[in-house]
Amino acid sequence: MLAFYRSEEVAQKMKQEAAVTTASPLGSLGKPLKTCIGCSKCESEMLKCSKCKRVFACSNVCFSNAWHAHHKHVCQGAKK
Repeated sequence: MLAFYRSEEVAQKMKQEAAVTTASPLGSLGKPLKTCIGCSKCESEMLKCSKCKRVFACSNVCFSNAWHAHHKHVCQGAKK
């Protein structure tokens, strides 16, 4: 009975640690995660819009696609 109790205790502890790890807004290097405007991928190192500096992209391709699709219409730094 004691072995079963300990295995349950260990399983609960592992679930709690996993929940904290996945819910953390920090990446593996302790930097805040940013979300790509194009594909919604989360990473700590991203490219930033040079005009508004408010949105991020994981690559030039994602940013270019998002720019032409919608960001150029809402970008605060873009000339109108």
